[in-house]
Formats: sequence, C-alpha cells, structure tokens
Amino acid sequence: MRKIGSKTPAVRQHYISYRLLLQMEDQEDISLKHVEEKFSVLYLSLRTVGVQKYLHIDIKAEPGKAKYPVPRSHLNQLAKFALWLFGDEKTPPIVKESRHVDTFGTILESNKAVEYLERSDRPNFETAFRLAGGDEPELVKLIERAADDIEAALGRAHHYVKSQKLRLAVERVGTDTVQLLRIFPDIQSRVLEGVQ
Repeated sequence: MRKIGSKTPAVRQHYISYRLLLQMEDQEDISLKHVEEKFSVLYLSLRTVGVQKYLHIDIKAEPGKAKYPVPRSHLNQLAKFALWLFGDEKTPPIVKESRHVDTFGTILESNKAVEYLERSDRPNFETAFRLAGGDEPELVKLIERAADDIEAALGRAHHYVKSQKLRLAVERVGTDTVQLLRIFPDIQSRVLEGVQ
C-alpha cells in the first residue's frame, strides 16, 4: 500500500481481483484468455454489491481469508459470472462495455434477473436489466418530462384551439394518458374525481 501510494480498500480490491483471477484459472469451464484481456473490468465489477452478493465475496476480507475469494459452493456461479461478463470462444459476453459494469451489478442484486440469466441459453442484458427494475428511474424521468411539457403547453394552448396540428397532438396525448391511467386505476379514480 505504501509503495504504490494507494489506500487500503483499493489495494485489497486489487488483491482480491488477482486472487479471483487465479481462482478462475483453476476452473476448466472459464476462458481465462477473455478474462485476462479485461482484467480492469473484473476489478471494477468487484466494487458492486451485486457481484459481491452473487459470488459470495467478502470485499473487506483480510489477505488470509481472501486467498480464495469465491467459496467452493459458489464456483458454478463463478463460471456463469465469467461467461456473462467476458464470454468465451463460442459465446459473446452480455456486458458489452465497461461502462455497463455497474448496471451488471444492479442486475445481479435481483433474484428475478439472476433466475432469467441462469435459465437462458442466450440471455439479453436489457431484458435482465428490465427484470431487475433498472429501467424504473428512466421511466419516471420520461413521465416527469412529459408532465412538465404539458404544464408548459397549458399556459398557451387556449390561443390555438382551432389549430388542426395542435388538436391532433392533444388527441394523441389524451389517448396515451388514458392508456397510462388504466395501468394505475387508483390514480385514474383520483384524477377523474378531481375533473368532475
């Protein structure tokens, strides 16, 4: 730690990443070549709670306990993890870019998403992310942005009640809003009560 001028957590994570690489080396069903080419991705993945949980890795373990980061009972998960993250000669990885490593960690935190990954011959990253509920924040942003835009339009729409283009746009918004409200019947009831 002193020699490389780094802090204990970073050195520990490097050590555990290296020991994990050695552990992968002992597994016949892991393509080590693909892992070695992306060692930095392996290192980054270990900071996510999902990866730690899925592989049962104690990221705060002392060197003696971290010698074999993944318990023997989870070596099967290690092989799957390596295939999803790095791929092999026959199968491309589902994590295509290092910037998606944190998202992959989120996926591994979800039992539903993990079940999907484990049962699928060709799992899809986006499907797993959706099953993990990862697209909820983006969906909330979309709805909030639409609400903001409608609120801005409400202040001026009355000036253009005869505009055919505006009428078509309002019809589209109205149709989509009705469909959206049907998904949330309790909100639909409250909205309709407020309109009456």
